[in-house]
Amino acid sequence: MTPIPKRALSRYVFRKFLYLIPIIGALVWFFRPWGYLSFLLVPLAIFWAYMQYRDAGWSIEGNLLLLSSRFFSKQTLIMQRSRIQSITYKKSWFQNRKELATITASIKSGITSRVGMVADVEEKDCLIIKSWYSPKKAVDSQ
Repeated sequence: MTPIPKRALSRYVFRKFLYLIPIIGALVWFFRPWGYLSFLLVPLAIFWAYMQYRDAGWSIEGNLLLLSSRFFSKQTLIMQRSRIQSITYKKSWFQNRKELATITASIKSGITSRVGMVADVEEKDCLIIKSWYSPKKAVDSQ
């Protein structure tokens, strides 16, 4: 599996702190002095962000695309090329500065669609995945 680049780790940690700072602030403000114990959430958030970073990645083997990510538990989605409905990638302004992007692939699974997503993938890797999925043009032999 191709892991995401090391420069993406800071983005994973930053996203955790965006949610954590208001929670800690509210607990400290309303439950002083016991609210200061909420600072113990910081190492837990850093560990959680590291686990998400470590488990994120992608792989192409023949006709299979593998996308792996984690929220609480690790999810690995293995998709056959002929079953994939769409592959898209997008990048925010912050991702563009670090040449990263978020890749998303969806497949039909029963009545609904199943979507696999990996955040902060190398932008050139997204282009590799898109070119793997795009239909191959027949070469005319004359």
